[in-house]
Amino acid sequence: MRKVGISIGVLLVLFLAGFLIVAEPADMESYEDNGLLKRTLERVDSIGISPVKGDTMQVGWAKLHIVPDHTTPMATSEARKGKHFTKVEDSIYVRAFVFDNGKERAAWLTADLLIIPPSVTEILNERLPEVGLSLDRVVMSATHTHSSIGGYVPGYVGSRFTGEYDPTIVEFLADRIIEALRLADADKGIATMGMEKISVPTMVYNRLVSTSGTTDPYLRVVRISKGPKNNAAIVSYSAHATCLPDTFMHIHRDYPGFLVKYLETMPNIRFAAFGAGAVGSMGPSLGHLGPWGQQEQLAADLYHASMQVWNHMPLNYQTEISTQLVPLSLREPNYRLNNSWRIRPWVFRELFGEVEVYMSQLRIGDMVFISAPCDLSGELVAPIDSVAEISGKKLMLNSFNGGYCGYIINDKWYKYDSYETRVMNWYGPGSGAYFTTVIQEMIKQ
Repeated sequence: MRKVGISIGVLLVLFLAGFLIVAEPADMESYEDNGLLKRTLERVDSIGISPVKGDTMQVGWAKLHIVPDHTTPMATSEARKGKHFTKVEDSIYVRAFVFDNGKERAAWLTADLLIIPPSVTEILNERLPEVGLSLDRVVMSATHTHSSIGGYVPGYVGSRFTGEYDPTIVEFLADRIIEALRLADADKGIATMGMEKISVPTMVYNRLVSTSGTTDPYLRVVRISKGPKNNAAIVSYSAHATCLPDTFMHIHRDYPGFLVKYLETMPNIRFAAFGAGAVGSMGPSLGHLGPWGQQEQLAADLYHASMQVWNHMPLNYQTEISTQLVPLSLREPNYRLNNSWRIRPWVFRELFGEVEVYMSQLRIGDMVFISAPCDLSGELVAPIDSVAEISGKKLMLNSFNGGYCGYIINDKWYKYDSYETRVMNWYGPGSGAYFTTVIQEMIKQ
């Protein structure tokens, strides 16, 4: 019995030693106390954002399909176990806008993908000069459909979410984005622009804490007009594009695809694009209608809401463009096993990879386009919107700007044991307040 006791003791010691090799106490220091918020705000101030005034703004737009000539795993792939799509039910695209006042050029783009993959962004950073742009002059987003192509995130965790990594997919997506920007530039013409928002609270709910939390209920609509029948729309909403179930194995844009189709049926709208808003913690309503009824009705209600502001939206010629890219100083990865322990940062990087993240901003007149490298929570939007309104600006706030650092949620829920707060919250606690403050300061400039 004594030998058995010694053996158990040795095993316990070995287990504890192994645990301490890969785990350590969680970092609970605030972003104010660790100095990272101060460092980032200083960077916001030092980089600045200065308007470049030129001639009357010209705007061009274009789209290209992004279905490769072979099947890929689907993103997300975890529930689908890395299986490839079996059919293209609804084709997927990259949609790009180029803005040019003769002295400065910038772009906004979105793709029918889960995210804009950091692996693609890395290539774009090198290739954007081919089309007269640079990463700090391009604001990106994605529709965040969960029924699109995958295979573009390397590493163990990447393969769980988007399937087996395929570098040819990364090159293909980068090629298509560059070509879409090239075509949009060739399409340029003098345009007027306007932006409005309208509350559509019944189409979104807080999927994290239900009625204990809040939502971002606003549909944001940009109208760009090059003539009475030559208009384009950029729309954004906060509900996750998750109407279709994980058992669905066809390529589809989910409800954003239906919304874009409805908009493009209007005789005076030639082109439309959707960028995911602050989708963190935000789910699509109308689940009782089933996946097809849900997405069609949700899109129809958002379409009708957009038409309420479309014909009455003030449109103005613009002459000023300003852009900004702000690298973010985040804490070491803080992936928690529970509320007291985390895996060591080096283990996180081995599993998840390492990505530098940043905030992107484009301003055209009083219109502000900001995109974040995360699933930004809709609960964080109200105080950001308030700053924009006080500053006399109109805001479109998007997620998935080409970097990715997980979910950024309302810090109130940080210790909840859920998918958003534990599995996907990598840089808390306090990351919600950190992002909110950084975005507010970007707007105030």
